[in-house]
Amino acid sequence: MRSSKLDTQVYDVFPYDFIGGPEGLKSHLSRLQKDASENGDINFVFADGEQHRTYSPLFYVAAGNVHHNVFGTGTADGGKGNLYVPEGKDLECIIEAILEKCYTKETLAGLWKTMNEVPPRAEGPRAVFKEPVLKAGLSGVLAPDFTIHIKELGNPEPVYSARVHRFLLPIRIAYFRAQFSSAFRDAHATEATFYTEEFTNCGLWAVVAFVYDTELWTMFDGYNLDKHMNGSPVAPGGGPDCSLYSAPGGVNGGNSKIPPVEIIDRLFEIVRAADFLQISDLKHWAHYSIVRMAHEFTCLGASCAHIVPYVLEQVHNCEVSDTWIYTKALNHLSTRGIGHLWKRPLLKCSEEITSAVVQKVHEEMRTSEQRMVEIYLRIHQHASLVATSNLKEDWHRRIIDPLLDAGALMAAEKLDNSKIVTPLSIVLKTTTFAKPAIHDLILRATSHKIINQSNCPRVFRGIRQLEKAIAPLKSDALCEARESVVLWLRKNWLSLSLLPAPGPTFAPIGGRGGNYFSLWSEKDKHILAAELKISLIDLLAIDPTTSSSSTASGGGARRGRSFAYDPAFGRVRTPASASSSKSRVRFWEKGGGSGSAGGSGRGGTAEAQVAAMDEWGNEGLSETGAEKGSLSGEGGAGAGSSVGGGVAL
Repeated sequence: MRSSKLDTQVYDVFPYDFIGGPEGLKSHLSRLQKDASENGDINFVFADGEQHRTYSPLFYVAAGNVHHNVFGTGTADGGKGNLYVPEGKDLECIIEAILEKCYTKETLAGLWKTMNEVPPRAEGPRAVFKEPVLKAGLSGVLAPDFTIHIKELGNPEPVYSARVHRFLLPIRIAYFRAQFSSAFRDAHATEATFYTEEFTNCGLWAVVAFVYDTELWTMFDGYNLDKHMNGSPVAPGGGPDCSLYSAPGGVNGGNSKIPPVEIIDRLFEIVRAADFLQISDLKHWAHYSIVRMAHEFTCLGASCAHIVPYVLEQVHNCEVSDTWIYTKALNHLSTRGIGHLWKRPLLKCSEEITSAVVQKVHEEMRTSEQRMVEIYLRIHQHASLVATSNLKEDWHRRIIDPLLDAGALMAAEKLDNSKIVTPLSIVLKTTTFAKPAIHDLILRATSHKIINQSNCPRVFRGIRQLEKAIAPLKSDALCEARESVVLWLRKNWLSLSLLPAPGPTFAPIGGRGGNYFSLWSEKDKHILAAELKISLIDLLAIDPTTSSSSTASGGGARRGRSFAYDPAFGRVRTPASASSSKSRVRFWEKGGGSGSAGGSGRGGTAEAQVAAMDEWGNEGLSETGAEKGSLSGEGGAGAGSSVGGGVAL
């Protein structure tokens, strides 16, 4: 498992240009020709003294499976002896033509085919890799002279072995080029050992096949991959599209057209082996093949619903793989692929993958309000599709609910914005398939799980704006949403009134700072006070001693006391210290004169404690000591009569 987070850099250009590069076949063939002219095991000597050295296996294949001894006499076998060519221009021309053909792509591939009775291949519905079978009685001139072993740590016996011509290894593979040119004893070794942590039999034989420039896709000939990667059952001749594919695991002669995703495993095994041996062309080929298997992350068909999540999981687990693939697969699943590619294979991915998809979709939702609504509709539609699935709970826990909540939170933060109000009101006024999703968005955005002190003002205004926008129509969803918001405020208004105004210091009255509700518009404050059935003075925690409090209360002298205000704590109430034995917030009424202190109406100098705690732990009034919780000290002979008259909670 990858231990560190992937760097999801986005490439603007497709990064897999491995044809004709500095390490491409053309440069390797030139290097092979130079090496053969210096180190070849046979040396043709013409009658005029001209000499041409080459490797006997290459000459054998280039000559059409004809042994080099046919063209001359001498002691070339078993060493670097000379092979003398009889005098004759025609024979010399034939040999020169064969020598030129030795260093071609066709000769390398022909050498591989001549060696193997059965080529390496993947078989069955799980793409199990099968090793090649060398031809029986292989000519000595063709016999490979180098063996590569794959072993498990602690086990001396090899798990897999492959034989290859040694002279080709330093030409095609940088790892062996460095090894054979060193001063160590490995420079003359006839075998090499690697371990299963980096190599599988598929990775090993892909490396060997690469040495001979074999078309590696022949290892997967049993799966009709050419049609999968290049054809289109929907639009022949068009781009790849697997919309009509059915179940996975198809092979030639089978009913299914979806290739097994285990082919992706084999390709990643090749990636690891190529990375270890520093074969950039082979590594790029494997990456390119993976991208082609996923239809370059442009297709939304059934096959890609299996392959794209699998690719994303495997590239995440492959510590040497390419971040370009990870980024493209993640973007495809999180944008166009929402719903279309969200099938059972996505849930088979690890929590890391589904979390990455959720995070990417969330980022996409944050780009604009319109984009958020569009994505919310698609996710809600997907939720309805999986409603009867036995994986419904997993879908909601891992993907659907986190995204719907994220969309609802974004809507709540901007619910009074026209960019949200306008599209929602349009849907609410019409009968469309999107109406249930919009109802869900509104109810979720006004749920107690989403509302907080930051977005509460916008939610409170937004619901009223939506009701106004669809008037004279009524919406059950809006009615329920409004009730939910009012209920949340009814339970939390007192604790909010004890908070200072958010943001920069707000001093609307006499230079003193206001409370949480003081920044609300006058209209919103009056509507909220009416909804909560409290006075505006209690909502704003107005100091009854300030002369301007009458302005906030609508005029007149303030004679009652707000229980949200305590002179001992200043402009805005703060709870007592938790370490105090009297840690509960307390309101003190000093009884006496008729309403001069908003008293409880009980005479004498005794202090009556008025304190209570609601179910969330918010301090408030008890039903005793203030005549059943009146916010203005209502109920006694001394109750204030101007604006202090409140209504019990």
